[in-house]
Amino acid sequence: HEEYLTLKVQELLYLLRFYYAAEELKDFFLPLLSSDVQFHQFVLHNYRKIKTVKEFAELHNCSVSNFDKKFHQTFGTSTFQWMQQQKIKLLYHEINATNKSLRQIAKEQKFLSLPQFNDYCKKHFGYPPGKMRKLASMFRIEKSFL
Repeated sequence: HEEYLTLKVQELLYLLRFYYAAEELKDFFLPLLSSDVQFHQFVLHNYRKIKTVKEFAELHNCSVSNFDKKFHQTFGTSTFQWMQQQKIKLLYHEINATNKSLRQIAKEQKFLSLPQFNDYCKKHFGYPPGKMRKLASMFRIEKSFL
């Protein structure tokens, strides 16, 4: 039975590597590999509620430097970079997978104006949000004909 189990585990790992990018697998397994599961859960539970690293540190009742150090040990990147990546992922999803108006998305994500939102999207995605949505829609239409 042990050999069969080992073979099945290897099969599962092979399938995971085939279907998911290394970054996605890292994000999925990180809580299991993290030395501080409680801190990891704290971050995932609260990151959408705060805007700055300072707010994060205050919410965790520690200094910014201690929070950054613990964050880097747990996530392997700086707090600021990770927060930026999460914002970019969320924006991409909101633009391409929801029916929310671009104005609503910009407001919910605390952009001061639509031009600022457009500039942010151009910088991080290469296109303004309207064009991103149009391209995603065209891709879905083409894909449905295949």
